[in-house]
Amino acid sequence: MFKKNEQKLKMNKDEDIVSRATQSLQEVTGFQVGWELGLSNELDGFVKLSTNNEIINFSIEVKQRANPHLIIQLTALKEALGDVLLIAEFIPTDLQKTLKQLKLNYLDTAGNCCIQSKGQFILIEGRRGGKFTIAAKQPFGKSGLRVIFTLLTQADSINLTVRELADRTGVSIGSVQQTLDGLKHLGYVVAVDEHRRKLVKVERLIEQWLNRYGSTLKPNLLVGKFRLPTGLQPNDWQKIKLQLGSYWSGEPAADAVTNNLRPQKLTIYTEEDKSGLMRKYRLLPDEEGSIEIYHLFWRPIGEQSNELSIVPPLLIYTDLLASADPRNLEIASTIYQKYVHY
Repeated sequence: MFKKNEQKLKMNKDEDIVSRATQSLQEVTGFQVGWELGLSNELDGFVKLSTNNEIINFSIEVKQRANPHLIIQLTALKEALGDVLLIAEFIPTDLQKTLKQLKLNYLDTAGNCCIQSKGQFILIEGRRGGKFTIAAKQPFGKSGLRVIFTLLTQADSINLTVRELADRTGVSIGSVQQTLDGLKHLGYVVAVDEHRRKLVKVERLIEQWLNRYGSTLKPNLLVGKFRLPTGLQPNDWQKIKLQLGSYWSGEPAADAVTNNLRPQKLTIYTEEDKSGLMRKYRLLPDEEGSIEIYHLFWRPIGEQSNELSIVPPLLIYTDLLASADPRNLEIASTIYQKYVHY
């Protein structure tokens, strides 16, 4: 009975989202849009878009808030089924950009969309609307995201004292306490006994972190973009010996883990300052350069795990998805299933 009620609730939510999204699309474009839900166990439904001279049928995936996890799923559906359309109440701006670069169709309830099929190209941006409200800043503000990352990547951290966790994360004691209180309120942290806590609903918490990291925390971490010294290409990344306090992420870290990727873009997280980085690694500032460097936002524990110095797998996965490079999606999926999935 409970499962049937849950399915009915999802269907009602999906109907509301698809109805508002397609109505907004009709109002903006003047095109006719028909839809039907629940005709397949594998898909949420279908949409028929009638433009001036073409009828396009889409298989649809419906979500309340879209998250980067969906990139791999949508890519697989597109390869298997052809035209696929993500319909969501809310799609973060950075995710819209990635979907557009990967030619993955999307539509939100305000009518923002990027739809490319059968010679048709519909791009609508900047519309506001919908009923979606973003959760309160805590526990998913900048400080909260730093704390959550440590909780997700350092298993022992959930049972540290608030003061110890503040030291581990570089976040104030007050912000750590607010984050833990917020996570408890949302059901992500539960008491095991008087002295021990436990993270639960971890997959959902990872989704929440992924949803917000790219737009809330990461932009503030950027040190800069650079080009490599003459004679070095991104695929030569192993010739660059990072100093203590610097770590590879994205493509080079994925290559280190899988030995199955030739990096074209390099990503580093570091404790070093910009001038020190430029001097040590002979880098030159370049907005079109092949290397992006970010401030380290957590405190690694113990010695660096190996001479390649890589970030935790969750961050490798996140940065691969953000690259919007189709080459990286299969590798990202492998890393998630093998090293991140709970």
